[in-house]
Amino acid sequence: MGEETDLFCSYFKGGVFYLQGGVESGFKHVEPETFETKLMLVKGKRYPRVFAMPLNANSINEGDVFVLDAGLDVYYWAGNESNEHEKLKALEIAVAIKNNERKSKAKLHYPRDVGGQAEEDFWALLGGKPAKINPAIADEVP
Repeated sequence: MGEETDLFCSYFKGGVFYLQGGVESGFKHVEPETFETKLMLVKGKRYPRVFAMPLNANSINEGDVFVLDAGLDVYYWAGNESNEHEKLKALEIAVAIKNNERKSKAKLHYPRDVGGQAEEDFWALLGGKPAKINPAIADEVP
């Protein structure tokens, strides 16, 4: 995990997703209209990868892009130092969640760009906005 070559990653046009858990979470019963809130980090230069992150504001940094899946609300948050590959992959993921998993019932929000209520809701889901957002970290696998 995390040592895949660029050639290997190029075979997965939808992206490489690293999920937490194992057998216990892999066989978890999911009800149709119940959604678990989760935060995803999109990180990488040429072939961005997607990682599940703890659901708190300290997970956010300026160098990466984050997708917060809150059921019928999907949030796209791009750090100021994130690259275009990360932004594009995160947007693809957010739109896929909205259109495919939620059957176009979900709303896609851009809290950093729009501000206002969308930004307040985004930070509330993460436990409150920090005084300062973490700086960018190297593009190595977390």
